Amino acid sequence: MWYLPELFDLDPLYAVYTVALVIAGLVMIAGGSLNSGKGPWARLGTVALGLLFLGYGCYLYFFLPATFYIVWYIFVLPLLISVNVVRALVQKYERDEEPPVWQTSQLADPKA
Repeated sequence: MWYLPELFDLDPLYAVYTVALVIAGLVMIAGGSLNSGKGPWARLGTVALGLLFLGYGCYLYFFLPATFYIVWYIFVLPLLISVNVVRALVQKYERDEEPPVWQTSQLADPKA
């Protein structure tokens, strides 16, 4: 097993990619586990993709394969999922802040 400082000395780009995969996986798992108002399949898909990112990052860290591919554009996916989760949480919060119908009717007519 490699320690992270040794991995950065060995190949800094490889180490950054591995750490970025693990962090992106954890962010996606956290985003999928939040109850953001999305459907269960969307949340399950987000967690599954997060587990794939985390698993591949751990594989690269523990096994140091002889050949590997660094694909940086895959990090757009966790960014888009994070934006989508934050947007859904904000919309859910705004929906919960609206007063019930009976309160709005009393506010409109103070004599009632």
